[in-house]
Amino acid sequence: MKATLKLLILLIYAVAVFFISNYTVLLAIALLNITLMLLLKVPKIKALKNIYFLSAFILFTAVINFLVADVNTALLIAVRLVLVCNFTYTFQYIFSPMELAKAIEILCTPLKIIGINPRDISLIINIALTFIPILSNEFSQIRYALKSKGRNTNGINKIKSIKYMMKPLLYGILKRTNELEYALKAKGYTE
Repeated sequence: MKATLKLLILLIYAVAVFFISNYTVLLAIALLNITLMLLLKVPKIKALKNIYFLSAFILFTAVINFLVADVNTALLIAVRLVLVCNFTYTFQYIFSPMELAKAIEILCTPLKIIGINPRDISLIINIALTFIPILSNEFSQIRYALKSKGRNTNGINKIKSIKYMMKPLLYGILKRTNELEYALKAKGYTE
């Protein structure tokens, strides 16, 4: 129940932030985020790296909003995205994958009425969230292997070397998928 409440708070927060247009309220939310990070002892450097990693997406979104609307809208969207990304990182830091799966399963329980198994949904989401770091690690290993073979994977060469990266990446994905299938069968998760 505690995990479900945490997930509901995250969802309500993420939606509510995008309805706020007052910069003073957004500043108060930013201070709340920082206070929450300090209370939960979230690593600040990792949180900043997370925002830095997402800065290209945030900047791209802000530029699109600037071109479509105006400067104020672009700035509001950028601030909102930073706040939601920061809160989501804090949330991810205190939430285990098993808690998340259980919370999703509880929230999806009403879907039983139309014949959808909430356990399947939580399993799919949990697998997807677990696969993201695995794929990132696999991609990094392939890049390092290409660098050790003398292939430059920076700048425009990144586009040229994509054909050398995709084959091992797809092979790794299929291999991991087979391992996951065997693990699920071994645990008795079959229909």
